[in-house]
Amino acid sequence: MKKTRKQKITCVKGYVVETDDLTWVFHIPSNSRGSAGEVSKQFIYWTDFPTTQRSKIMGMAQLMMEEKGADNALVFVYGVRWVYRYLAEGGRQDFDFNKLTETEWGGFAKWLEEQNANISGKLKLTTRRGYFVHIKSAIKTAAFLDKFGVTYEDLETIEAAMRRRFRDANLLAMYRASKRALNEDETLNLLEMINEEWNAWREFKATGKIPLEGMPDLLAIAATILCFEETVRPEELNVMEVKHIRIGEAVEILLCAPNKAEGYIEVSKETAPILKELIEYGSEARRTHGTERLFIDDENVLGSNQLNKRLRKLLEKYWSKYPVDRPGIRLSDGRKTLGAYLASTTNDEEVVRLILRHADVGTTKIYYVRQGKAQLSRNIRNALKEYALRFSRAYNPAVVDPIADSPPEIAEVLKRNPDHTNIYGACTEDKEVEGDCEKGIHCGDCPLLIPMVSKLKNFEIERDLYLSKVATAENDRDIEHLLAHAGMLEGHILNIKRKMKLAGVIA
Repeated sequence: MKKTRKQKITCVKGYVVETDDLTWVFHIPSNSRGSAGEVSKQFIYWTDFPTTQRSKIMGMAQLMMEEKGADNALVFVYGVRWVYRYLAEGGRQDFDFNKLTETEWGGFAKWLEEQNANISGKLKLTTRRGYFVHIKSAIKTAAFLDKFGVTYEDLETIEAAMRRRFRDANLLAMYRASKRALNEDETLNLLEMINEEWNAWREFKATGKIPLEGMPDLLAIAATILCFEETVRPEELNVMEVKHIRIGEAVEILLCAPNKAEGYIEVSKETAPILKELIEYGSEARRTHGTERLFIDDENVLGSNQLNKRLRKLLEKYWSKYPVDRPGIRLSDGRKTLGAYLASTTNDEEVVRLILRHADVGTTKIYYVRQGKAQLSRNIRNALKEYALRFSRAYNPAVVDPIADSPPEIAEVLKRNPDHTNIYGACTEDKEVEGDCEKGIHCGDCPLLIPMVSKLKNFEIERDLYLSKVATAENDRDIEHLLAHAGMLEGHILNIKRKMKLAGVIA
C-alpha cells in the first residue's frame, strides 16, 4: 500500500490548510458568516478525481491558493469536481478538464442547472457562475506561468462559453446590489440616527445617567459608522483587534480579513473619537478574557451577525424620528450604498475600485454599470439640454389664438376648456388636477401638444418617470427609447418656461 507523505500545514491569508497526497483540509474561520471565533472544516478528497488528472488539478489548486487565496482554491476544486461528474456521465472521466470545447463548456453549464446542492435545492445561478469564474481564473494563472500544459487558447474557450451562458448573471448581481443599497434619504436618516445615539452615549459618559430611551449602544454605533462611512467589510470587523488601530495625528485601521488584501485606511475625524471610545470601553473585558478583539461587550466577542441585530434594534428605537424602510438591513449594505454613491459621482472605475479596495474592477462594475445608468438619468437635463433646445425651437409656433389656429374638431374641445384663452396654450384633457394628473402620461404623447402653464408640473412628472425607468432598464435600446421621451418632454418644459419668461411671468 502506497504511503502518503506527512501532512503539511500552511497558513494562507488567515486560513490554515493541511495538505497531503490524498486529502486537503481547509480550516475556515467563520468570520465571514458573522460568528467571531468559530472555525469550520472543508475536506478535499483527491480520490474523487481521475488519477491521470490529479497532479494537474492539485498543482493548479496550489497556484490558486498562493495567488488568489485559500477560499478561491477551494471553489476552483469544487468546480472541477463538478466537471468530472459531468464527464463521468458521458463516459469521459479521464478527459483533460481544461481542454473542453466551447460547446462542451456550454453543455456543462446547462447540466449544472439540473444539479442539486446539498440541502438547498438546485444550484443557484451565482454559484454555477462562481465555479466557472474560479476555473477560468486558475486556467489564466496557469497559462500565464506556462504550467500544466494550459494555454491561452483554453482561456479563450471558457470565456466564450461564459459570455454565452451567463449573460444574466451580472445583471442579477447588479440588481441585488442596487436593491441592498440605501437611497439618499435612508442614508441620511441612518447617519442622523447614529449621530443622535453617539450624542446620547457622550451624555451618558458625562453624567452617568442612562437615558429614558435606554442604554446607548456604542458597538452598534462604531460598526455602522465603519461599514457605512469608512468602507470596512463585516468580515474585517470580525477579526479587528486593538493592535490594528494606529493612533497618531490621524487614526488608521489595519484591515486584514481572511483572503482579503491587507492594508491601512485612514478614518475621518468624526470616526476617530468613536474608535478611541470603543478601545476604552472594552479594555476591562479584554484583560479578563485574554483577547484583543475590538468588538467585545462584557464577556462576549461579537461577530457581524450580532452587530447586525444591534443595528436593527437601533432602527426600531429611532423609527419615529429617522425612518429607514429597509427590512433586514445589514452592515454589508454599507459598502453597497457607498459603491452606488461613488459610481454615481465619478466616471473613473479605477478610482472607485481603489476606494472600495476591490481586487478586480469587475466587482466594481457591479455597482458602476447600473448606477452609471442612474447617474445618466439624474444628469439628463444637462446632457440633453442642447437637444431639448433644438426641439423647443422647432416646436415653437406662435400661439396667439389657440382656437383660431386649431382644426375645427380641436377648437370645439378648446372652447369647452376654461383655460382656452391662456396665451401659453391649453391641454384638451378636461382635467383640473395639477401636479398629480391621473393622466400625466398623456402629456408627452398628446396629439394636440398645446402646453399650458397649469400642465408644467405634469410634464416634469412624466419626464422624471421616464428617467426613473432608465435606472432599471436592462438593455441599451430601452435606455435610448426612455431618454428620447425624456428629452422630448424636457423640450416642452423649456418651451413653456421660455414663453413665460418672454411674457414676464417669470424672471
